[in-house]
Amino acid sequence: MNIGYVITIGSKGDSHLVTRLIVDDKEVEYFRAITGNTVYHTNTISGYVALSEGTHNVRVEYRTPGTLSSNSNDDWTTAELQVVY
Repeated sequence: MNIGYVITIGSKGDSHLVTRLIVDDKEVEYFRAITGNTVYHTNTISGYVALSEGTHNVRVEYRTPGTLSSNSNDDWTTAELQVVY
């Protein structure tokens, strides 16, 4: 299964943004990404995950010590998860 995600967002002041992929409640370490010491963050990664037949739960999690700032008028912000099987 090919999986990829991108998160593009701003923060209020210099900070870092850490993201990771969770599949069936377990982290897939290859999919960790970090941007740091900046106001504008873009974390993007894609790759292959081998999964058995059946239903799976896929999600992206993030953490930051800063404050993220997203506004519906900011046409450059995005959060996307793509799963191709």
